[in-house]
Amino acid sequence: MNIADLQRAKDSNTAKASDVVRQFAFAGIAVVWLLRSANAAEPIPAALIPALPLFGLALACDLLQYVVSSIIWTTYYRLKLKQHIAETTEFDEPWLITLPAYVLFAVKIIFSIVAWVVVACYLVGNWKLFGWFNS
Repeated sequence: MNIADLQRAKDSNTAKASDVVRQFAFAGIAVVWLLRSANAAEPIPAALIPALPLFGLALACDLLQYVVSSIIWTTYYRLKLKQHIAETTEFDEPWLITLPAYVLFAVKIIFSIVAWVVVACYLVGNWKLFGWFNS
């Protein structure tokens, strides 16, 4: 294994994690929608309301991660072009260039986990209401 192999493994795994977090956020929104009430006064149970903005923030961080990364990498690419660096020249990127993407990557995972904890707490707190494990 060499550095290029490590880079490919990292890119593959972070992309897959992003896909899973995105799918979990959409699934969480769907679960909240399915658990809504026919009661017009409170269509979404109050205990589930915090989950919706958390899922939304996870999705927003997902989008921002890619937008910010695109802007940063395009800017860095243009900087290297202005320095007349040959395409085959090897160099290391500054570690700060990847920091915003990794921060957004971590934050979107945290938002998604916290939102699912809110949903899970609601489901566990209402298990008798749903007829689960009646004894």
